[in-house]
Amino acid sequence: MEFASFAGDPPKLHSWDGGKTWNTGGFSGSELRTIYDFCVRRIGANPTILETGAGNSTICFLYLKPKQVISIAPDQALFDRILDYCTKNGVSTQALCMHVASSEWVLPQLASTQQLLDLALLDGGHNLPTVMIDFFYTNAMLRKGGFMMVDDIQLHSVAELSRFIIHGTRSFRLVDSLGKRSMQIFEKVTDDPLGDWGNPYIEALSGHRTGPLVNRLINSIIFTKLKIGVRMLSETVRADAREGDIRMQLGEIAKANPEVAIGSYPFFDPQHGSNTHVVLRARDAQKLAQARRAVEETLERVRRAQSNSA
Repeated sequence: MEFASFAGDPPKLHSWDGGKTWNTGGFSGSELRTIYDFCVRRIGANPTILETGAGNSTICFLYLKPKQVISIAPDQALFDRILDYCTKNGVSTQALCMHVASSEWVLPQLASTQQLLDLALLDGGHNLPTVMIDFFYTNAMLRKGGFMMVDDIQLHSVAELSRFIIHGTRSFRLVDSLGKRSMQIFEKVTDDPLGDWGNPYIEALSGHRTGPLVNRLINSIIFTKLKIGVRMLSETVRADAREGDIRMQLGEIAKANPEVAIGSYPFFDPQHGSNTHVVLRARDAQKLAQARRAVEETLERVRRAQSNSA
């Protein structure tokens, strides 16, 4: 199968309701086509690629005729579906190296081998500190001139990583989003270590220094896309669902409501186990209310589906 046919009708590899319904995951066909074109244009032949998370991005990367695609996800059944699709459609999986485990345990081992990467996609665990761990080890492996794709920046944890990369390192520059609101692509421009001290992002938020430069940085961090002096409205919704069960749905709501910041905050409920708070922030009360309704309706559907499958 040619890449265009794959991108025109990507397989439904994921289910968020116990197998009742299936979807293509976090990347649409057009987004997969854009990622593929970017890689062909900017990375070159036979790249070495690492991704945390797996799905249609895995298949997309295999079409690049890579030297290796290292894919890390704690879901053997997902990998089985990927392999089955590739086998049936003539997509070579010879370069695919699968790790059925969580990335925070696999990446330290890979980094110790001094593996060099041309491209890394961070789209696995979205909680803290997992996203920071994933960044730390992939940064250690990413060559100068390589690219790091960070997906799901609509989530607070990933947005914090993005802010750290933009404001707190000299190693990366933001180069593209490929038209996907929830993704950013960074190019590694130096091999400077992250270091222990002298990080402007940490110092600014910690109040360690004062002066025009740090003040401008604080303003850019805290007031990005906000009008200073306009009160920020906030709403919190208890999900009664695990963050992983609602991540994709929150991403779609964030896309449909670009002026509302939506974040998910996992917590442990002693009575019900893993749970999530969804926090919505906006300047416009009507847009905030509209997004909240969408979140509440989505959560109700998720809970109903889980109840029916129990």
